[in-house]
Formats: sequence, C-alpha cells, structure tokens
Amino acid sequence: MIDTKTIAKAAGREEIRWIAQEIEASAVQAREAARKVADLIEQLWRGGSRSELSADRMDDRYLWVEDTAYISTEDEGEAGSWICLATGGTPVDDGLRQELLRLETLRPIIRDLYRRLRYSDEVSYIDKRSLWATQINLPLADMNFLGGGPVAGIDIPVACRSGVTHFDYYGLVDADQNPSRAPGWMPGPFIDIIGQFIMSVLAPAYRRADDASMAGFGAAHYNLEWMNANTVERSSNRVLILSENGTFVGASPAAAEVLGLATAIPKSWASSEEAQNFIRVTRNLEQEKADDVMSLAKGIRAGGRFDHSLSGSRFTVTTCEAPELNFYVAALSRTRTLITRRNTHDGKEDRDTIRKQIRHEGQRVERKGKQT
Repeated sequence: MIDTKTIAKAAGREEIRWIAQEIEASAVQAREAARKVADLIEQLWRGGSRSELSADRMDDRYLWVEDTAYISTEDEGEAGSWICLATGGTPVDDGLRQELLRLETLRPIIRDLYRRLRYSDEVSYIDKRSLWATQINLPLADMNFLGGGPVAGIDIPVACRSGVTHFDYYGLVDADQNPSRAPGWMPGPFIDIIGQFIMSVLAPAYRRADDASMAGFGAAHYNLEWMNANTVERSSNRVLILSENGTFVGASPAAAEVLGLATAIPKSWASSEEAQNFIRVTRNLEQEKADDVMSLAKGIRAGGRFDHSLSGSRFTVTTCEAPELNFYVAALSRTRTLITRRNTHDGKEDRDTIRKQIRHEGQRVERKGKQT
C-alpha cells in the first residue's frame, strides 16, 4: 500500500528546499548588483571621468521644481523608469549639476542590472548629497512617499536618520558600523518610502580609497511580493516564509488559512509610522498573536523538524534556511489523528483507531520571474 503521507512529506521537503534555493540564488545576485553599482561609481570618481554633456545644457533636459532637479524617462516593457535626481537637500551648484550628468553615464549598466534581477524593483546609486540615480518599477509621478510630502528639499541622509525610511540606510553600511566596507542587507523586511514590501542590500562607495566615510551607496531592492508570487503563493501545500526577526514574509493559501492571517500588503499608507507598525507588530508572528502561532514562529526560527499544535490540529513542521536573507521556509504537514471509541457490545472494551490522512499535491512551483 502506498503511504500517501510519506509521499506528501517528501514532496513538501523538496518544495521548501527549492524555494530556499530560489531565494538564496536571487538574493545573492541582488547583492552582487549593488556591489557592481558601487564599484562603477568609484571607478568614475577615481578615474577622473567627466561627462561629455555640459552642465550648461541641463536646463534643457532636466525639470526644476522647487529647487529639485530631475530627469525622468520611462522605458517600454518591463525595464521600469530611469530617474536621475537632485532633491535640493544639498544646494544644486555647478559641481552638483556635473555630478548628475556623471551619474547619467551609469544608466545603461544600471538598466541592464535591473532587467536581469528576477525580484528587484529598483537598482540605484544614492549619494549623501541627496543625489539619486535609479532604474525603478514606478515613474516618479506615481510615487507615494508614505504621506511624507514632496521630495523637494529633502536631505536624504537626515531623513534616514530620522527613521522615516524604517532603517538608517547610511548608518548601517558606513564606516563606523561597517569598517570592512562590505555590502550589507537591512536587518529585516520593511515597507520602503514608496510603499513596497522589500528587503534592501546596500554597498558603500568611497570617493577615495583613504576616505574616512563613504560618499554614498549602490543599492538593490528585493521585492518580497514578487518573490512570494513565484514561490509560496503557487504552492498547494502549507508553506510559509519567515524572517529571522519573526516577520511573516509570505505563505501559500493553505498555510495562510491555518494561520488565520492575511497575506496582502496594503498599497497606501498615511505615514511612515503606520507602515513601520504594520511590519513590527501586525506582520510579526511573535508580536501580539495567539500563543500557538508565536510558538510556531519560534520553532521555525530554531530550525530542523518538530511537531506542533496549531488551530486545534497537529502538524509536523519541516524547515529549510535561506541564509543570505536570514529567511526560513517551512512546510506544515498534518499528522494522523488517533481517535479512541468504546465498544461495549459484548462487555469488552475495544480501541478502534481511525486514521485521518491529508493528501498533499506536493507540486513543484514553476520558475517564473520578472519578464524581460
């Protein structure tokens, strides 16, 4: 007799291994892209490269709004929008104008990186002088900065230190906290200032090798909703993804149902504080949840395989790690239930064991990503 339960568990293990490998490989590619952007800008600075475009012509090509200078163009298909921007947080003088033109020379390479990364909604260089060059999935006009008002005049490093960006991007990868100058992921999932649910990796860039602090960073976003849509949300099993700090990253429909949680991410926010509270409390399985859900999350982060009671049912939980993002992928397989009933027909007490088995499809998800 075929043991469907054993087959289901094996299929679940295979599926979560594939999901973890998919997360790992695509996240490593994002980190390498951020490092490449930082390397390119350092080469421009140290090689003394100058743009062939004259700063005198900027007024013909850039839009100027309340001291904010930007060029923004949209590409056809899935290549997103190119934005080269000075917020005015640092006064835009001739030197900064020339720097914007220098950043424009990165466009073909940044655009190509964006196209090749499966789950990246943005590949950027962001400078401490409030310069931003990016290939991104939204045009500038469609961006909602979490209720924070217009971008004009924003000093980007100051805004990061204030907490409006959830994490202090600069502080976490600058020399004080990152003397090795290695690329670094933000500590966990978050909602960025334009409302996207992401992980983000930053690679510091130094104008000169002996500078005491970085000038800016190359960055790549890792869009968690895009990744979920291609992995757990395509699964017919009970599969979920959890971050190291307990954030509920995503789940299959069956897993979301047994957890009693919604998987959708709201698309608009009144403020950055509201978005941050959503991640830190609402979306965290170890904060203000039922005891069985919080203990499940802690068990998943501990790794391995264990049995767990959830919503009145008993499950075997199998886990697999994606260490690049410190994510855990888990499969929940319902265990057989033993029901005892008395039989007093002939004065004897019998024990009838009724085995309830839950059949799982265990289908391997298709590998589809951002179309190019």
